[in-house]
Amino acid sequence: MKINCIAFIIFLFSSVPIFAQSITEEELIVKIKTQKIEMLNDYICYVSNTKNDINSRKLYVEKALALFVNNGEGYECNGVPTKGSFIQNLSKIRSVKDYFKGLINMQYYAITIIRANFAVLRKEELESMVKTEHGKYFVTCYVENSFCGIRDNRPIYQDITPRKVCLYLDESQINMIDNERPLVLLLEVYGTEKTRTF
Repeated sequence: MKINCIAFIIFLFSSVPIFAQSITEEELIVKIKTQKIEMLNDYICYVSNTKNDINSRKLYVEKALALFVNNGEGYECNGVPTKGSFIQNLSKIRSVKDYFKGLINMQYYAITIIRANFAVLRKEELESMVKTEHGKYFVTCYVENSFCGIRDNRPIYQDITPRKVCLYLDESQINMIDNERPLVLLLEVYGTEKTRTF
């Protein structure tokens, strides 16, 4: 009986990694998207808090920009060049770089994120990536829906007009690639303004 109990305990512990690895690619993408939103929320709160040291606030701006395609720089959407990722608060659209600069200077308020569009680069897209003569890495993907969060442990999406997005990733974002995981980067963020309390 004692041997059977020990064997059962060993089986349980040895089977934990098997159960942990049974996550589908789509579930993994949802998990990564959720983590990115939580990280961006944390960075926005930290940068907007003027009680925090200015240098550490600037450091968190860099961390926040790294969550976005090309670190907030331009990309191409349906063949049209853009100025880069943006954050939209009600009717006001600002580039992410301008938004975080405004947070540092107390010109803009923190937002509560309600929706976000992501570029998701799966293994097949990453394998087709080409290095350009300028040292950037060219890759394309399609954006077909907006991620609106999780409800009852299920992702909520809002359909949008499908868009082909052409990205020129720099070395820092290439270094983020893990062959076992898709690369998930923010494109656009939509939010509502929080009231400043400090």
